[in-house]
Amino acid sequence: MARAFFSVFTIYGLLVRIKELARRAGAPAGFSPGNAASGYVVLSLFARLPDPYWLVSLGAFGFLVSGFEAFNRTLPRLHGVPLREPTGFSGRQMVLLVVGTMFWGMVLIGLSLPDDGQQ
Repeated sequence: MARAFFSVFTIYGLLVRIKELARRAGAPAGFSPGNAASGYVVLSLFARLPDPYWLVSLGAFGFLVSGFEAFNRTLPRLHGVPLREPTGFSGRQMVLLVVGTMFWGMVLIGLSLPDDGQQ
């Protein structure tokens, strides 16, 4: 609950700064910081729902994608910012992808199993 509460202040301010930076750099930033922050906070609050409805809250990051894209379009226009384009995944990233996929697979399997009522 605290994460969603404090997100109101941090996410909105961050998105406003990203949009302002993009505007000053001449990069396109066609998103509304207020709408994106509101959607993020509302979906983050859905994490308090019972199983399996809390899974809806996993979509909260989708409201941040437009700000992230604007930031990525702005970086090349700023002078003095070193850029390195990734060509693929590193070994560590591949390990994390495999472990994360296995974890979420177990979560989804656990949610689909019946609850036997034992404690």
